[in-house]
Amino acid sequence: MSCSASSNLQGSNVTQNPNGPASRLVLNLESSSDFYTLDAGITNGDAIRFQPTPLGTTGTYRRSQANNNENSEVVGVVESIDTVTGNLTVVLRGIMHHSQSNFEYNEDVYGMTSGASGGNDIFFLSTGVSGGFMNLAPSEPGTIAKPILQRMSDSAGSYNYQVLNYIGYQIGGDMIAETQSTLPVGSFMKIPESSITPNGWANATTTTTPTDLDVALYPDYYTFAGLRFGYIQTLRLGGIQVTSSMINATITQNRPTGVPYTSGRIKSGSGGIANVEMSPLAIEFLQDETFPVRIVSTSGAITGTVQTASIKSVMVPRIIDNSSIAFNSLGTTVTPSFKTIIKVRDVVGVSIPKNVTVNDLNALTTLALGNTYSNVSSTLDDIISRIVILETAINGAS
Repeated sequence: MSCSASSNLQGSNVTQNPNGPASRLVLNLESSSDFYTLDAGITNGDAIRFQPTPLGTTGTYRRSQANNNENSEVVGVVESIDTVTGNLTVVLRGIMHHSQSNFEYNEDVYGMTSGASGGNDIFFLSTGVSGGFMNLAPSEPGTIAKPILQRMSDSAGSYNYQVLNYIGYQIGGDMIAETQSTLPVGSFMKIPESSITPNGWANATTTTTPTDLDVALYPDYYTFAGLRFGYIQTLRLGGIQVTSSMINATITQNRPTGVPYTSGRIKSGSGGIANVEMSPLAIEFLQDETFPVRIVSTSGAITGTVQTASIKSVMVPRIIDNSSIAFNSLGTTVTPSFKTIIKVRDVVGVSIPKNVTVNDLNALTTLALGNTYSNVSSTLDDIISRIVILETAINGAS
């Protein structure tokens, strides 16, 4: 077979004049176009990116910033803006003249602004200034380290930087904390009935027992739901000791005139504390001794006062949805079972590589292992206790 038929690229030497037109790739952007718009904030020296419309037919040129993946994309660097037409000269690759007006000179660990080991020669896309540059790579997890400019000079002194626009990388590697779902709290969706309800979601199927969520643990859900789905109010009662016979009994608070003010069902409690289940939008019990409360149970009726009252938890609604989802597979209609879940809080997760080696691992509260061992620490304590019992049984008490 002839070598000329090979798909391999043939090597060749290419020589370019550093001061010639081949040493740079330039894009001229007119201030007005049917195919794009220019963001009003773009100035001379900015790194810019192109943000297309959802259909991709048009888009907007905006300033780049290394604060996340989307904003850190870079088309090129604006070298000049025509003062009359507003047209931009953008250097995509190669040599350019930069005014350095949007440069940040950050301090290293020694408090110096002299750059990295090579000095202030490489400039990265800025994390804090849109379109700007910084002399050191960022270190904040989630930001993007993206080298854009390299300091240089030509023989005539016309150019002072070379546009590199290297591929960036996210600081933090694979272990970046992020919200696992972008849906707002209060959103609901259907998932297969056999699936495990994801963390941060609650089962809202009509066949389930109503769930209440502690307002201290689920503040975002409390902000969303308020009292409109029902709630649990904790009352510290005066003159009443809650007994088992009062569970599920009705507790009523009356006005000074004797007219009922509000009421609820005692869900749990003991001593002088009663956790009262309130219907949706029911008026809260008042901490007011002139508004007496009365409990009627199988043991009789008893009257007292409310000394303190607070919202303990709010209810998760059971969503009424009579619609079903059917699939057609090979001419056969299949209707699988689904359950409805509602988002009750944002969950921040960390993506960890499959294999991680560390010197020390300290879990302040709980260390879980899969779905079998929810708390490895307590499991190990239990194993140690069992071993001690076995050793005592075998060797006898010491």
